[in-house]
Amino acid sequence: MKKEEIKDKIEEFHGKIYEYRELLSKSRDHIMVRIIDNVKQIEELRSDLNRKLGALSKYIKKLGHNPYSSDIGGGPYPVYETALSSDILQRRGPCIDMALQDLDYIIGRIENMSE
Repeated sequence: MKKEEIKDKIEEFHGKIYEYRELLSKSRDHIMVRIIDNVKQIEELRSDLNRKLGALSKYIKKLGHNPYSSDIGGGPYPVYETALSSDILQRRGPCIDMALQDLDYIIGRIENMSE
């Protein structure tokens, strides 16, 4: 794949993850912190994003930081996989933000690469 194709696919992936974050945010119950609306739409978007992650993972791992995160009492877990899992929202939210930050970094690297 050429540089511009990779950049376009990463930017599209970034936009979809952002869309996923916004959908999760507006679909959750703020008291119990669980998804109560748009469940089917979230599942479909998560499935699509996991497929895109599978297709782009070799570029993401090569060009990004391949971030891991952890929380109190938990070991390290991969940010992208956790962000796009059905894990608890309190863990997914920060992972989504970290994934978006890593994708911004990758896009910046691609923009400054030669063909």
